[in-house]
Amino acid sequence: MKTICIAILLASVLCFGAIGSSAFAQDVDTEAIQVFLKKYVGEWSVDATVYSADGGEFYATGKETVRMVGEWLTSDSEIVEAQITFHGVIGFDEEKEKIVGVGIASNKAVMILSEGEFNKERNELVMFMEGSNMAGQLVKQKEITTFPKDGERLTEIYQRVSDDDEWEILFELTYARTEK
Repeated sequence: MKTICIAILLASVLCFGAIGSSAFAQDVDTEAIQVFLKKYVGEWSVDATVYSADGGEFYATGKETVRMVGEWLTSDSEIVEAQITFHGVIGFDEEKEKIVGVGIASNKAVMILSEGEFNKERNELVMFMEGSNMAGQLVKQKEITTFPKDGERLTEIYQRVSDDDEWEILFELTYARTEK
């Protein structure tokens, strides 16, 4: 059961999870957004740390392939231990002036929708979603992705724990590029 809950959590991340509203307002720089999104392209290995409410941790590994299709990214991912695959699409929606995404997982009959923004000053992508927590409950989540250095990507997923915009970390994914 623990493996299934972890796989559900990872599904919302690896496929660019999310529903929600922006955490910040900014002028849209579509060129900077496209430059940032192109950093995702390639083959990646992933090490995941999942945090439970009782302070425990669980580790999993996976792999991901990301390609550009026009202005959009497509993602094909797998969590090795759970034998679950994920497929996602993410890109800039000119009408909404936001980055949007959609994802599906082989173990879930739910389409994961996402919406967020690129913060140029912080060089990070912030997406909002509804996803499953460790107890299998649907909760509001926030995903923050950065590229700390060339060939490395860090994604942190938080769940909203109060109406006062308080968040706690659910898991952390560290990606290493294996091929461009």
